[in-house]
Amino acid sequence: MYKKNIILFMLVLSCLTFGSILMPIATSDGCIFIPTYENWIMTPEEKQMALIEYENGIENLTIAVDLRNSSLNASQTFWIFPVPGKPEDASIDIINNPDFYYSSYEDIRDSAKDEISGSLFFMTMSQAYIGVVPLIYYLYSSFYGMGYKEDQDLEIYQHIEKMGLVSELIYANTSDVLDFYLEDKNISLPENATEIINEYIGKEYSFVVSWISDLETFKKEAYGNDNYHFYWGSDDPHYIFGLSVTFPTDDIFYPMRLTSVYDDKIIPILIQVKGHATPINTYSGLQTDYYRSFTEIIINTKSSEFTKDLWIKNKAPNSVENAKFISSNLVLISIIVFILASIFASLISSIIVYLKNKPIIWKFALIGLFNFLTIFFVFFVCSVFKISQNFVKKPVKEKNLSKKIIFAFRLAFLIIGILTVISIGLMFSNYLFVFMLAALLITYGVLMIIYGGLKNPRITLYTGLFSIFFFLFLFIFMIMFNFFLYY
Repeated sequence: MYKKNIILFMLVLSCLTFGSILMPIATSDGCIFIPTYENWIMTPEEKQMALIEYENGIENLTIAVDLRNSSLNASQTFWIFPVPGKPEDASIDIINNPDFYYSSYEDIRDSAKDEISGSLFFMTMSQAYIGVVPLIYYLYSSFYGMGYKEDQDLEIYQHIEKMGLVSELIYANTSDVLDFYLEDKNISLPENATEIINEYIGKEYSFVVSWISDLETFKKEAYGNDNYHFYWGSDDPHYIFGLSVTFPTDDIFYPMRLTSVYDDKIIPILIQVKGHATPINTYSGLQTDYYRSFTEIIINTKSSEFTKDLWIKNKAPNSVENAKFISSNLVLISIIVFILASIFASLISSIIVYLKNKPIIWKFALIGLFNFLTIFFVFFVCSVFKISQNFVKKPVKEKNLSKKIIFAFRLAFLIIGILTVISIGLMFSNYLFVFMLAALLITYGVLMIIYGGLKNPRITLYTGLFSIFFFLFLFIFMIMFNFFLYY
């Protein structure tokens, strides 16, 4: 005789849910969404957590079970969930301390984006009048067992007892023998759960069934397996352990169908997959993040939407592969981007300024490479090589300056030079001299551009346009990398 008033079950990753046991705190949406493993295990909310390792066609699925002491009752607590494949190829275990991934929680694509953005931002230092800000910050910061047969249509392939728990790997050909098996253990499923389980019967699916056999032993061993023993805002201790099953499968499997018995209830699900993998099918509210060594899938939607199990391809999406490529080749990519942006900026600026004078394109392309030594050095090279005369087919004459103006600029350059030498010598004793050095370098560059502009305004115009187009091309490259990383 089924005793519905004493049955309380959790559906693990498809039938393991913690809500039937944990007596959740009331919130507006029925749950608290906290996307970090450390926080998930400390909140008395209904939730699911799983760790998956997949290699050479073999999946190891570990379900983290989290029980609150005040709602724990051995006669009312059990777990059942399906796994694909033949039972003779699978094995189960009870894990004392589920070892989930801890991380800085930055998606590998975001990390690559930050790296390339930081690299492009560093490139702006070549345009010294803008680059003084990161320069100052940088300098300043540098200071500081096979089973036995019970029925011809039901076999128990593995039986494990550990931590006051019992876990069995079973296979059933008919729903009747599965009902008999569960009834014999005082386990009764609601009708809507039974209907879903029947969909797996007779197919190549096994079941993992677990329950508490010794409550005192369980409390003693499960309590000591983790550093987190109390929920936030509560003195009610909780117990954490893992149910593990290993089985062969072509694609990574995560059972979710049975979770749909909770209808419109929202039960956040956290899945961590070792390495990088891609969900094949999806649900509303599904979020996939890719960290350095693992993939994290978070699902936060109504349970009624889980009309199918989650299948995951053991392959990283193109965006993740692109992110890893960028991170591994950041220096080379940055150099190439800087060269291209500088050359393009020089060519377009030369065409705009010297179009009527017929610019010699390859010479202006070479000028762009001097941007490695900042925009001021680009201007200096342009002045020394007299690009208005030597880099065009129709030369432009320079203006003659008075001796007073020339003397005034030379005196200013001498004073700035002396102060620069002093600042370099004292910058490591007081960070204020770092600011002084940056200001002197900027002042020197500005005066040099003004001096050159008085003699040949076209060089000043060319330099200004060069800087503008250089920023523009960096922005274009940033857009290209964003597309490369997220699409």
